[in-house]
Amino acid sequence: MRSASENIFTIDIAHKYFIMKYYRQVDLPPIPTELLRFRSSIDPSQIIAVDDIGYGHNHKKGDRSLVSCGYSWANIKNYKPLMNWLNQNIPNLDLSSTVIGAQMQTSKENVPSTHIVHSDIRREFALNYIIDTGGDAITSWYRENGKPMSRTKIQGGRQSDSGFVDYNNLELLKSAVLEKNKWYLIATNVLHDVDNIVGSRKSISIEIYKTNTELLNSLVTK
Repeated sequence: MRSASENIFTIDIAHKYFIMKYYRQVDLPPIPTELLRFRSSIDPSQIIAVDDIGYGHNHKKGDRSLVSCGYSWANIKNYKPLMNWLNQNIPNLDLSSTVIGAQMQTSKENVPSTHIVHSDIRREFALNYIIDTGGDAITSWYRENGKPMSRTKIQGGRQSDSGFVDYNNLELLKSAVLEKNKWYLIATNVLHDVDNIVGSRKSISIEIYKTNTELLNSLVTK
């Protein structure tokens, strides 16, 4: 068993790794297709849906005006077959204390759309399983000029901890196309967007914090 100081040390290393790399494909098995039929198990009261994830602003990336996608998230912890599989296949996953949801980003009338640049609420990392890619969607990470790298926010309804984020004031750090039926550990405390979504982009998302020491360590090294 690691000591508290060893845990802090390894978490700091993991944190610095993702500040530099921003995402990592994780060598976990694909989820069996039959376990992805969880829609009927979702409690409607556990669904969060936004028709336009533009945060009340118009956005331009260079000379291109962006079309904001729709976004929805649902708690899927009630779907026991999938939870059992996750528990058996993800080392150090504590189902009792972990938030697990299904999320979907939907383009507007099949026009390439964007989940506008943002940081996530409270969570620092996410382990995402890509069910559908939404076409050739591109995930990118950014740093806002004059701002720190870590931008975790404490409430929704705005892009970041400081509110509005202008694409013209961003430095592109990394871009990646995340593949279907693959697992990715991503830094959600760094500003990021998902661009060029066509149709629906679907994923399972597991929230991870720096305090999830054993889980984060196992995913960084797997």
